Amino acid sequence: MDSLMDNNELKHRITDYIDYNLEIVSKPFIAFFKESYGLTLNQMSLIWYLRRARIMSMTKCAEKLYMTKQQATQLVDTLVKKNLVERSYPKENRRSIEIFLTEKGLEIITDIEDRYTDKFIKQSEKLNSNEIKEFLKAMEVINNVLPRLEFTSK
Repeated sequence: MDSLMDNNELKHRITDYIDYNLEIVSKPFIAFFKESYGLTLNQMSLIWYLRRARIMSMTKCAEKLYMTKQQATQLVDTLVKKNLVERSYPKENRRSIEIFLTEKGLEIITDIEDRYTDKFIKQSEKLNSNEIKEFLKAMEVINNVLPRLEFTSK
């Protein structure tokens, strides 16, 4: 019986987390980069992934964004036109296409990160030092636990 109650509690907490994450974190973040830079969620996601990966194949791009290669190509085309991403063709496999951020793309992602984290830090001034410590600990726990769980569409 405890297991069932634990599962119900877990289900409730996960649902709350998703709701809060969407309403409090994701929506304002999406609005922020759309208003500030004219970027869609998928465009921003790809730029964010490229910031960490530095270079990515088109196949990996499509996988990361859960889209077809054709959709990924259209997305990259848009970012190439905005001079945020470039394509390269590796000498060892000319059929492969790799993408990477341009200098402008790197500047934008750095600016977004700086501006958004500064905004977040300013908002955190509403919290006392214990709440900030609890919040940082909660973020650490989530960042340590989530990678061990498999979240797939299946």
